[in-house]
Amino acid sequence: MSYENLYEKLGKNIRKVRKAKKMTQAELSKALGVSTTSIVNYELGQRKISLENIVKLCTFYELTCDELIPLEHNQELAIISLHPEDMAFWEKWREEFEGQSFNENEVELLINFAKLILQARSVDNGESINEG
Repeated sequence: MSYENLYEKLGKNIRKVRKAKKMTQAELSKALGVSTTSIVNYELGQRKISLENIVKLCTFYELTCDELIPLEHNQELAIISLHPEDMAFWEKWREEFEGQSFNENEVELLINFAKLILQARSVDNGESINEG
């Protein structure tokens, strides 16, 4: 699947969910904090939606990214798929931080913190740490 095709399929899913929730493009744009034109272009696959706005959409509609993003089952999917036990973490994250956003530096700090936790887990389990 090409990435251009991915954005078209994602746009169709955004439109389908919006219509199922009986929302207008203007209402969704207000909820996400983007222009109505952006919503139109997302739905048509003519504008690439940011990761931040994908997360906002999923949070707003109470969907997982796997439900919204139309990925085919291939090796790429394994890279981003969540383990079932991770779902509890993301539910708790959503409850704790719903409506909040993080800037680029804060996101980088969160990622680095998660990496430290995983490294500590590896040490506790007696695994070697690969620097990468």
